[in-house]
Amino acid sequence: FSVEPYRRKMRDLAGDFILGTDDSPAYERDVSILRLAAPRSDVPALAGFVTESSDQLVDQSQGRLDVADLAKRVPARLMARWFGTPGPDEDTMIAWTLAMFEEIFVNVKDDPEIKALADDAAAAFRPYLDGAIAARKTSAGNGHGADDVLGRLLAMQAASPAAFSDEEIRTNFVGLIVGFIPTVATATTFALDALLDRPEALAGAQQAARKDDDDAVRAYVWEAMRLEPQG
Repeated sequence: FSVEPYRRKMRDLAGDFILGTDDSPAYERDVSILRLAAPRSDVPALAGFVTESSDQLVDQSQGRLDVADLAKRVPARLMARWFGTPGPDEDTMIAWTLAMFEEIFVNVKDDPEIKALADDAAAAFRPYLDGAIAARKTSAGNGHGADDVLGRLLAMQAASPAAFSDEEIRTNFVGLIVGFIPTVATATTFALDALLDRPEALAGAQQAARKDDDDAVRAYVWEAMRLEPQG
């Protein structure tokens, strides 16, 4: 199916990036570059980081936890670590992504108040990323390039004229970060809600988690997401 229903809003807020591009040579080129910069081999280290971040937030909760807040902060911290773009601060990054996601994917009636919030977020997010890219290029030029998605894209850029330009890096980062944080946050919250409504399933998922049985936990989560899908 086509992404045409979302294309205009994506382009207005972020520019042309892969989620707003139908299957084409341009799409294949962009996806290929991003897969090189964000390979599956990153996953084990990222999983460890997610576990540590989740544990920290649970430990700080003092026995009372806002699951929706946890589910936003962990992916925000993951993107800060993995992509190398923490934002001005965590709360601001979360707010930017939620506002823009709402406009692109949820605001089917074109509510002007939702659009205005998203426009304001995009107007701040884009220059933040431009500054982050420029700062990283300066540090990389001094031999201080980091091994994250931004650092890899800049290394590719320095090695080949076929790589992403600064603008293309910024455009894809806006789209990917906006597509990631709210989606993961909502899916996590809804899945936990589905389990909390089903005590036997919750107990089974907890038992599997305590045994570090990732395959069993995954099965419980997929079923919970089927019952309460994030979309």
